[in-house]
Amino acid sequence: MIAVWAGLTCCLTSGCGSFRSTQASDPIAEIDRLARKEEPGELMERIIQGEEACGGPEGQAVLRAAYYLKRQEFDRALYYMAKVSPVGPYRSTSLWIAGEALFQTGQLTKAIQILNSLVAEFPDDVEGHRCLAAIYFDISAMQEARTELHEVIRLAPDDYRPHHLLGQIDLDFEKHAFAVEHYKKALELCKIPERQLELRQGLALSLQGDRQFAELLATVSPEEPDPQLQVCRADALWSQGKVDEAQQTLETILEKQPSFPDALLLSARIDLDQSKLDSAEKKLQKLLETDPHHVVARYQLAQVQRQAGKMDAFQESMKLKEETQKLMDQLVELNQQIIDRPGQPDLCLQIADVADQLGKHELAESWRKAAFGLQSSSP
Repeated sequence: MIAVWAGLTCCLTSGCGSFRSTQASDPIAEIDRLARKEEPGELMERIIQGEEACGGPEGQAVLRAAYYLKRQEFDRALYYMAKVSPVGPYRSTSLWIAGEALFQTGQLTKAIQILNSLVAEFPDDVEGHRCLAAIYFDISAMQEARTELHEVIRLAPDDYRPHHLLGQIDLDFEKHAFAVEHYKKALELCKIPERQLELRQGLALSLQGDRQFAELLATVSPEEPDPQLQVCRADALWSQGKVDEAQQTLETILEKQPSFPDALLLSARIDLDQSKLDSAEKKLQKLLETDPHHVVARYQLAQVQRQAGKMDAFQESMKLKEETQKLMDQLVELNQQIIDRPGQPDLCLQIADVADQLGKHELAESWRKAAFGLQSSSP
C-alpha cells in the first residue's frame, strides 16, 4: 500500500461542525459554535466587538485562535491557545484547536496526545475523531485510522469524507469489494461536484479490481470525458472480448494525451495479446521514458522483447525490472513495519530514501515531513 493522502486528509479535517452547538444555547456553546463553524471574516467581526461580546477574555482568545487556525497561521493559533485555561469551560474547543494546529505544523506525537485526551473526555467530538483519523493515516497506523473513521461515521452519518478515505484504504490494500461499497456510499452522500469525479474514479478502479466489469460498463458511459474512467471502461470492454472497441477507446485518449500512462500500458497489453509486438514495444518504451521505475511496464516490455527474439534487450529489461522490484519490495516491507510500529521517525526517513530512489519525490517529501513532525514532538 503506497499512497499520498495530503489532499484528502486535509479535506477530512476541514469544514467541521460543533458537536455542542445542538445541545445548548449558553454563551460557552455559542463561542464553541463560532470557533468551529464560522469563517474567518465572521470570527473577526465578533472579536472586534470586544471581550464582552466574546464571553470574556478567554472566549476572545479562543476565537482568535480559531481565526488564525482557519487562516492557516498555526503558530499564532497556538499562541492564543496558551492564553486559555486547560481546565476551563472552553476545554473541548481549545483541545481541538491545539491538536489541529499541532498536526498542521507536523508535531504529530503532541497532536495525538492532545486529541486522544479530547475524545476520551468528549467522545462525541467529531472534529477530534476526524483529525486523529488523518494523523493515523499519515503515519500508516491504519487500524487506528479505521477506528476513528467509524467514529466520524457514527457522529456525522451524512458526511461523505470518511467513506471516501475508507474506500481508498481498502483500494490500496486490494480489498476491492469493500472499497466498492465505501465509494458508493461516498458518492451517495457527496454533493460537491469537484469531489464527485475523484469518487467516481475510485469506484471505477474498485470495480475493475473486483472484476465487476458489467457494472463498470454501466457506470462509465462511452461519452465520459475523464481519461482515467475511460481506461477502466476499456479494460472492462477487453475483458468481455470487445477488443476493437477497447483499443479505439484507448486511441481516443492517446490522441489527446499521448503520454497518459494507464492508457499506454493497457493498449500495449492488448497489442501483446494480439501479437502486435512492434506497437506494444513502442508504447511501453514511451511510458518508461517518463516513469523508468514502472515495474509492470518494464516486465511487459521484457515479455515483448522475448517474444520478438531480442534476447539481449530482454535480459537488460529483466535486470532493470528486478532492481525496481527489489526497491518496491523494500518499500512494502518498510510500510508494513511502520503499520506495526507507527510513529517511528527512523522508519519514515528510510521510506523517504527508498521513495527517492524510485523517483517518487513527492512521496519522499511527505515521509520526511512526517519524520520531522515525530522528531520535533519527541520529549
